[in-house]
Order: sequence, then structure tokens, then C-alpha cells
Amino acid sequence: MHYSISFSLACMIWNRGVPGTSSVIRLFGDVYARVSLLAGAFDDLENLTLIQFLLGSELTFWNGMSRWSALVKFGLLLSVMG
Repeated sequence: MHYSISFSLACMIWNRGVPGTSSVIRLFGDVYARVSLLAGAFDDLENLTLIQFLLGSELTFWNGMSRWSALVKFGLLLSVMG
């Protein structure tokens, strides 16, 4: 979650600190800041499921949850960075 907070703060600081920035760019900066926080939440969910694997859980639910949370996380991060 640390990387998402750092990226979100960087977007917010840049968004507020650059004079003459248009309102459209400010809107995208705000959206990117919030999306990166959401990606951090999915990262935490992925970490929780991987911990369940390490603790020896044999439920197949954790496998699917880990996969989908990682896919959503990386999809969100690619949409912000790309």
C-alpha cells in the first residue's frame, strides 16, 4: 500500500503545485490519485490471500481471489501509468 500512497500524494502535489494547470489536467490528476489508492487496496487483498497460502490453507477460493485481485491491481496501475 505504500507505493500507492506515495503515487497518490505525488499526483496530488503535482496537481496542486503547478501553476497554470488546466481544469481537465487537474481532474485527471485527482482521478489518478484515487485510482492508485484503490490499486493499493487490491494489493492488500492480494497480500492477504497469499498469506493464506503460506499458512497452508487448501481452499481454492484463495487461489481465485489472489489471481483476480492481482489482475485488477495491475490493470488499475497500468491505466494510471499508461
